[in-house]
Amino acid sequence: MTSILVAEDNSVYDSRENCNAIIKTATNTLIQGCQNTIIPNSVTSIGTGAFYGCFGLTSITIPNSVTSIGVGAFFGCTGLTEIAIPNSVTSIGNSAFYYCYELTSVTIGNSVTSIGDRAFDECYSIKDVYAYPIIPPTINDDTFTEEVYEKATLHTVAGCKEDYASAQYWEYFTNIEQDLSAGIEEVKSEEYFSVTVVGGTLAITGAADDAVVNIYNTNGALLHHTTATQASGITLPSGIYLVQVNGVTKKVVL
Repeated sequence: MTSILVAEDNSVYDSRENCNAIIKTATNTLIQGCQNTIIPNSVTSIGTGAFYGCFGLTSITIPNSVTSIGVGAFFGCTGLTEIAIPNSVTSIGNSAFYYCYELTSVTIGNSVTSIGDRAFDECYSIKDVYAYPIIPPTINDDTFTEEVYEKATLHTVAGCKEDYASAQYWEYFTNIEQDLSAGIEEVKSEEYFSVTVVGGTLAITGAADDAVVNIYNTNGALLHHTTATQASGITLPSGIYLVQVNGVTKKVVL
């Protein structure tokens, strides 16, 4: 199938922006695509089996509006060679990319918290997995196929290698490198200062009062540029942050 068009007077579904797909209007869920689909920026989820068996699909751009990829969404899309999961996506469903055996590269955006059972199983050509989440997402023992765990390289954000090496099932990866940037120069583990959080409020000890403090989110956006004295007392909403004191950076989870 190379094209899809929904009648303009359909009150339930649409194919907005000539996207060559069927979208459930009320939920902005793409429920059926084809090899020429262009996912509109207004789509928030890719539904169950949306591209199931679409072997003619050779590339797809998932926009930053998408927050979830459903069960078997790209099951059997054997023409895909690489995929990037944008930072907006928080979950990847079971068997989402199962049997996409031509995939050689997978990029996992920094907001992903869970990757389902067999999501990348039988994708035995994967050579590189680029994992940007600071905290390793929840996966299962067969999220990736055995050949990938043994032969592929897992790339993590600098300072996160040990977190992945000790995380359940991520530990199956034989080759782990910490060569990705979270948006700042480097994340280091040395601790000559301490960051504690009480009720969402930061407290920095062990650093000079005038030490330069930068606080970033996981996208690398600078939220605060201040001193250690002034940083103590800053209240942040729940989330993951990188607190940098005179060039040394620590992860903080609120």
